[in-house]
Amino acid sequence: MTVSELAARIGIEPPTATRSLARLESGGWFRREPVATDRRQVRIVVTDAGHELIPGIERAWAELAEQALGGASDEQREIALTTLERANDRLRGLVGEDVLAEE
Repeated sequence: MTVSELAARIGIEPPTATRSLARLESGGWFRREPVATDRRQVRIVVTDAGHELIPGIERAWAELAEQALGGASDEQREIALTTLERANDRLRGLVGEDVLAEE
């Protein structure tokens, strides 16, 4: 995906994504490729090293969820997760509207 697409997807401005990517690039977790149809754009491609990080990131998120919801019943967890997913969807929709308005 392009830097602009990535920024829109996670709800940040493209310059913020560019700065963050510059700091992360030295880890070798992704590479930049030119977009053939638009010389102003670059595509971010996750490398094998980046893909290897995914299980550890997922584990960290699972541990955080357990710490946050550790005392909750299965029903309470389901309600919390459903509510958070709805809020996330709503926020993504709002960001999408803002991104389209800026273009």
